[in-house]
Amino acid sequence: KKVLLKTQGSAKFSFEGELLDLIKVDVINIAIVAIGQQIVEVVITNSQANTLKIGQRVNVSTKAFKPSIN
Repeated sequence: KKVLLKTQGSAKFSFEGELLDLIKVDVINIAIVAIGQQIVEVVITNSQANTLKIGQRVNVSTKAFKPSIN
């Protein structure tokens, strides 16, 4: 039960995934994350892009339809 209900903050949903790639498109940074059998693209900040590493486990969560990586 604790594993299934593990969340951080007050996010509406949160999924753990593996960071596959970091892409810079113009002024936007995009993280490509594998969550189960799905590939998700998330817009991230410059500071997040500088600290994240390919292969790292990350949490993708959202509040009010605004996904973020923790």
